[in-house]
Amino acid sequence: MQFKFVHNNFNVLDLEKSLAFYEKALGLKEIRRKEAEDGSFILVYLGDGGASAHALELTWLRDWDRPYNLGDNEFHLAFEVEDYEAAHKLHEEMGCICYENKEPPFLKSLGMEVCRIMSNDFCGQIIRFMS
Repeated sequence: MQFKFVHNNFNVLDLEKSLAFYEKALGLKEIRRKEAEDGSFILVYLGDGGASAHALELTWLRDWDRPYNLGDNEFHLAFEVEDYEAAHKLHEEMGCICYENKEPPFLKSLGMEVCRIMSNDFCGQIIRFMS
């Protein structure tokens, strides 16, 4: 038996604001949408333009009226990017960098640098793999 990784889900309070964030910060675009007939929820799936088959599902719930508690769990989505400096500059301009490993001896020993970005409902990790 083989399992295929399909998508991750984040619940969002403001769907339009979240869609704009994911597109600007990470280049993710809507690939499909499902809306409940009674309007109680909307599921939007985002993709990276074919670089991977994995999708991010954003779930908006009509009756949810408060920010989601991201909790203490260190969950995140990890992205590799060709131009780390350009991505870092964009995220700096957007004001969404929440953590940066400027002197990461452990990560450097693994051959990588990490910068974390965050919106109200998301924590992402941008990784530069060094050769």
